[in-house]
Amino acid sequence: MAATGAEPSTQGVADSYPFVDGFVLDSDDDTTLDRPVVRTDTEIDGPADSERVFEAVEEVLARV
Repeated sequence: MAATGAEPSTQGVADSYPFVDGFVLDSDDDTTLDRPVVRTDTEIDGPADSERVFEAVEEVLARV
């Protein structure tokens, strides 16, 4: 991100991709965005974690 002049942060990613309608953010990320956000633990160490993140993606897609 820094190499392109963008802020290396969640906000920087959101600013760089204005066409993205919603985001799944980690529960520990306190960034406030102007688009729908679903928060969950985004660490994936196995099938149960993958399912949890997938469900968060489905949830944010239902909001856009």
